Amino acid sequence: MNKIRYSAVVLDEKSHNEIVNRFKTIIPTGWEIIAHHMTINLGELDEKYKKYLNKSVKLIAHDIGIDDMAVAVGVSGFFSKNKKPHITLAVNRKNGGKPVMSNYINDWMPLTNPIELIGIVKEIE
Repeated sequence: MNKIRYSAVVLDEKSHNEIVNRFKTIIPTGWEIIAHHMTINLGELDEKYKKYLNKSVKLIAHDIGIDDMAVAVGVSGFFSKNKKPHITLAVNRKNGGKPVMSNYINDWMPLTNPIELIGIVKEIE
């Protein structure tokens, strides 16, 4: 049996495409686009959240943050152990950017029009 690396709300294809298309003009050229999930926690889901496993949930993207390594949208709608729940949109791999670096973005700007996103709660091996 494989070990669960992390638990997340994994975006459906429509939601992934929607946020990539909405923000493609601010993602710097050459950055790797991710826009895959909102991390809930490392490892398996906490027992109190197991009832949501493989179920659809709605997230609301309400702000955006960018620095020299990552671009992310802040979200609400489901529990996350991250200080700032977010979805990493893209990273600057050429200069060492990694998705985890979205946790270090300090400047967040509110979105004029929040975006409704749909994802499935999953445990990722």
